[in-house]
Amino acid sequence: MTDELSIRTSTPKRKTREIGELLESLGHSPIEAMVQIATDPEASRELRGRMNAELAQYVYPRRKAVEVAGDQANPHSSNKIRIVIVDRRTGNEKAIGSTGSSDSDPMSGHDPMR
Repeated sequence: MTDELSIRTSTPKRKTREIGELLESLGHSPIEAMVQIATDPEASRELRGRMNAELAQYVYPRRKAVEVAGDQANPHSSNKIRIVIVDRRTGNEKAIGSTGSSDSDPMSGHDPMR
């Protein structure tokens, strides 16, 4: 009974491994295929852009979502926003700027667009 159950409930890790093994046995690399499409001048601009955006996530860290909170009673008061880049592989964070003003914050007033 245990064998029957394990056959029916394969884990996502196992499925991923099996798909990887199948692609390898067929000599197919999805990343190489995306690179070929991304660099093919015959492919549409939209498709090349999508492939490059998809490939970029393997090279560049994805931006962390920014949460904005403020005084609900006074919604027009100035809020401070800190901009942080997070490396998905290591989890390391790097502050690249912030808005608002504070004497204690070294990033205060830093404009990354200048």
